[in-house]
Amino acid sequence: MWTYFSEIVNSAGGSLLNNTNLITKIYFPRLIIPLSVVLRALLDFAVAFGVFMIMMLFYRVKPTLLLLTLPFFIVLATIIAVGIGLWAATISVKYRDVAKILPYFIQVGFFLTPVAYLMEIIPQKYLWIYYLNPMVGAIEGFRWALLGTPVLWAKLIIQIFISFAVLISGLFYFRRFERKFADVI
Repeated sequence: MWTYFSEIVNSAGGSLLNNTNLITKIYFPRLIIPLSVVLRALLDFAVAFGVFMIMMLFYRVKPTLLLLTLPFFIVLATIIAVGIGLWAATISVKYRDVAKILPYFIQVGFFLTPVAYLMEIIPQKYLWIYYLNPMVGAIEGFRWALLGTPVLWAKLIIQIFISFAVLISGLFYFRRFERKFADVI
């Protein structure tokens, strides 16, 4: 799941700079460029998830009905990734170094998100900061759907709102500067 998220953010972040010929020569909705990376990342994720499911069957891990909720958490991760990717793509047009340092921020985000550890190790007094990270809900939900670990539904609902706020603000920011892309690039 984290690889899927990071691939979308990194690819979307540099997508406008990688397609300067298209942006400067013809007019079309510029939003297509950063959104196009989602399909490629989704295909990569589908292949990796297929291998993962084969491994689960090989190790005799029985899937449950919770597996049917996975598309919801994949969509949630996509919403977060697209929102952050739109912010990164817009900022990287003006500040080109952003696209180059973005992978480092994604790597830091990996350690701030419960990818390799459970949220139970976070001290209780810092959990409110932890839940501001919208990927926490997607990762915890993914873990719940696959392994049946507990999910705090109230926190998940808050993270869904944060995720949509990131997406909507990213769309507004992108749209605000979209007309200037050809001039700045």
